[in-house]
Amino acid sequence: MYCPNCGKEISDNTTFCTFCGARIIQPEGAETPVQKPVLQRPSPGIEICGDGMYRWFYEFSMLKNPAILLTVYKVFGIIFGVLFLILGISSVVTEGAEAVSDYIIPMLLFLAFFTVLIFVSYLVLAAMYGWKYMVLFEMNDDGVRHIQQPSQFKKTQALAWLSAFSGIATGHPIDGIGRGLIVGSKSESYTKFSDVRKMKVLRGLHTIKLAEILNHNQIYAAKEDFDFVLKYINDHIPDQAKK
Repeated sequence: MYCPNCGKEISDNTTFCTFCGARIIQPEGAETPVQKPVLQRPSPGIEICGDGMYRWFYEFSMLKNPAILLTVYKVFGIIFGVLFLILGISSVVTEGAEAVSDYIIPMLLFLAFFTVLIFVSYLVLAAMYGWKYMVLFEMNDDGVRHIQQPSQFKKTQALAWLSAFSGIATGHPIDGIGRGLIVGSKSESYTKFSDVRKMKVLRGLHTIKLAEILNHNQIYAAKEDFDFVLKYINDHIPDQAKK
């Protein structure tokens, strides 16, 4: 027979599991052994947990995957573009159209300096994170939560927490089991599917970008899980936001 808590094979007449210590309740009048519970896993790296949440971890090298760096450049690029436009319009109004040329070279030099500064800052940040970015995702029909894990968090720890989160042991509240994931997190971002205005898929970077009016979120998934996550999100966001 199998332990209904941890799924390990145990003796038929045992009272407590020798692996996890859970008490084994034998079925009344039944001679057949307790069947091994089946993990609900819609995709190789994704679990359906006891609270109905889909959860998975994703880890990537911050040097090999430039998704975060590109996002930072995009944000500051928009800010720089708006600043350049404002200064250009202001110079035309006050000094005439020919004055715009006086601002082009200084602005380009400033852009080059700022580009280098952002890249160096990113390298410093990546070094602080141990060159790796690890994130836990929680997803249900309402939305998806992106929870960054601390740099000292290891992949083996993540898999252990996810196993605890999976809710194999029915009747055991999982809310307190995995709070270490949230308490020790550096930051988190939540996207409500009904509020999504635009979705952008970067399959090569294993990234799905979700944009709301005042919030942007990046969802990462491994190659083997990417199609499942993409389809799930696509099925729950408004039609006008779909790619």
